[in-house]
Amino acid sequence: MRATRLIGALGAAMFLGGVATYAQTAAPSAQTAPAAPTIAGLWVVQDPGSGSFNDWFFNGPGPIAAVRPEVLKLNAAEDALLKAGHVTNTQPQTPDCPRGNLPLAWASSGIQVATLTPTEFRMTGEVIYLDGRPHPDIKSPQFTPSATGHGIGHWEGDTLVADLVGFPAKSCDSRYPNYRVPGGGRISDTTHLVERIRLVDANTLEIVYTWDDPKIYLKPHTYTYYFKRTERPTDDPAQPTPTRKFLTDELWKAPPDSPK
Repeated sequence: MRATRLIGALGAAMFLGGVATYAQTAAPSAQTAPAAPTIAGLWVVQDPGSGSFNDWFFNGPGPIAAVRPEVLKLNAAEDALLKAGHVTNTQPQTPDCPRGNLPLAWASSGIQVATLTPTEFRMTGEVIYLDGRPHPDIKSPQFTPSATGHGIGHWEGDTLVADLVGFPAKSCDSRYPNYRVPGGGRISDTTHLVERIRLVDANTLEIVYTWDDPKIYLKPHTYTYYFKRTERPTDDPAQPTPTRKFLTDELWKAPPDSPK
């Protein structure tokens, strides 16, 4: 009986020792696994070589939009005014003017900051909610349109699919009564935009845009931008929160020998 107990105790000790050894050897590999690339980061849009920002923005990186005849006339009239030198916005910017310019922001050559959390994706002023909420009632008087739209999204494998509505009917820009879209398109209050955002590789971001609007397009207008990952410029490091100091603090400071 005593021998049986001794053998059983030795067996249990060997089993527990094996479990502990496995835990000690398995844990480090899980902790040191490299993080997968993410769509978050700093990105720079890639101009395929147009050599001109106007060509790049107005003509776009892909096909020309198939638009309604009245939109073609509007494009031609605006282009003529621009060539004639009417390049300054003279319309007052009132508090009710729509904020932002989504197509222009995507096309600009500055560094784009993208952030990603489980509940939202942010880039170039737009917010894509990932928490399952629906779009609001964009026809409600309480809804305020914006030039970045209202965005919701979901994941399809490694692709973030963003759905945007709620754009303004007009802009506050005398040069462009309606916001322009690369390739000759426009934005109105019935515009619907779908963005498909994915990593081509660790340092290349692809965004496929599809614009649809019965007031503007004869068929959906699709084009693609590519962005390259970049590092924060060495001459633009993250800055600490400044300490506020007012001149009056010095003016009204009591002299050292003054009575307290």
